[in-house]
Amino acid sequence: MLMLKKNIEYINDYLLQGHKNEDTPPWLNYLIDAEEIHQNYENITSIKELSTHSVIKYVQRTLQILEELKRPFLSEEMYWQLATVLSYCEVAKGGTAEQRNKWVEKGYNIFVHNEGSADIFLHDYTGYDKPLLYELIKTHGLLGQCLRGESRLITHRGLVKVFKNYYSTMEAKKMLLHLNHCVIGGVSNELWLKLQGDIEASIDRMFHKQDNQDEFESRVDKLTSSFQETYQEKMELIDGQGSDKVKIFLADKDLWYVEPSMHDFSFVDFWTILVMASEDLKKFSVRHINFEKLMQQLHYDYQGAKHNNIYRKRIIEKYLNEFRINRRPDTTHVNFNIEINESLQIAFVSFEFSAVGESLIQFCVEAEKVDMMHSRATVLLFDFFGLRRDAYDRFHNESTYLAHMNSAADDKRIILDYIKGDTILDVGPGGGVLLDMLEKETVNKEIIGIDLSENVIESLKKKKKEKAYSWDVIKGMP
Repeated sequence: MLMLKKNIEYINDYLLQGHKNEDTPPWLNYLIDAEEIHQNYENITSIKELSTHSVIKYVQRTLQILEELKRPFLSEEMYWQLATVLSYCEVAKGGTAEQRNKWVEKGYNIFVHNEGSADIFLHDYTGYDKPLLYELIKTHGLLGQCLRGESRLITHRGLVKVFKNYYSTMEAKKMLLHLNHCVIGGVSNELWLKLQGDIEASIDRMFHKQDNQDEFESRVDKLTSSFQETYQEKMELIDGQGSDKVKIFLADKDLWYVEPSMHDFSFVDFWTILVMASEDLKKFSVRHINFEKLMQQLHYDYQGAKHNNIYRKRIIEKYLNEFRINRRPDTTHVNFNIEINESLQIAFVSFEFSAVGESLIQFCVEAEKVDMMHSRATVLLFDFFGLRRDAYDRFHNESTYLAHMNSAADDKRIILDYIKGDTILDVGPGGGVLLDMLEKETVNKEIIGIDLSENVIESLKKKKKEKAYSWDVIKGMP
């Protein structure tokens, strides 16, 4: 009996030998030939750890999970179909630069890798189940993105329709569940265990025609689930602030790289970017909004670990605030930028900096390696972009400062003996040690921290949300 070589065996052979063989399949050739890195920064500790091989190793992990699921859960046919889907899911991230240009010329949307990978598969594959596997590749991973508000459940409509030609509803649901187990589990098993119940519920919704629409408010909340603001606060902030326009704007669009690009901004800044995008794109037919370039702009490695680019962030925040005030931000050295590919119906969101401004930002990043030089670099940056020039916003040493402040708990405890009145104001709360002590050791007090540093405010708001503290924190001077 002829034994077919499994897709995971092709990957294992390549990773062991370090070179292609005559029987290397097309999908693996694409991944091996990759010359560019197109990967999400969200679940990495260092940008330098990314490589073109990272995608191959991810596909290997998904196929390994499939092997574990095969015997107890999958028929032979389902196994091979899912193995094919998983092998092709990431191919649009591969290919040489020349190959990628040819794909774009053919109309393959490689910038939305689901669609690009499906188009590449469509060209390579000739099996009877081609329509089904095409839709599975095209929609793979989107259920997870639906849970984050980035994608819409209705994008699976074509898949549900095609499934009817191959499997019963029960079999289709089972196949989708196992596919998502592989795709999400390939990122981390902990993430799969966390999302499994929600994925199952979403699959059930897919097969109920009346339950495929996501409410706008719910989607906005999902998109910003890691932000500090509560659902009610978010709804109050968007009320009357272009919400009708943004609602229409998002109704037919999927978003990419939102969390890794926007997680460090406030909700109001994220909302402002959506408002600007909706206005700039109102005359264009676009289905995808891609934040990958913004994600790349806002991160770099410092001391061997991924860091947020606080320099760009502060400049962008100033620009967004000016837009909210008078709709006329200073565009001399920074501007909101949208690149549109109408044929692929995709828009790329980023911020464009002048040549001098870009050089200053890079100078600050490099100057972090020399403390004295860093202080001079940030003064230049503040002056050039019109930012406040003082010592309240610490950049690369913020974590060190907060750790020092938190270590002073015993020194601050003596303050509790002198508390008077029902409202307590902690000026310069640092890491929040005194705020925490006040909440634990006083009763019926309104506790407020006030600080000039954006970094301190953001850190404390995140802490307040994560640990459900009742104290509040505001930016300003007493």
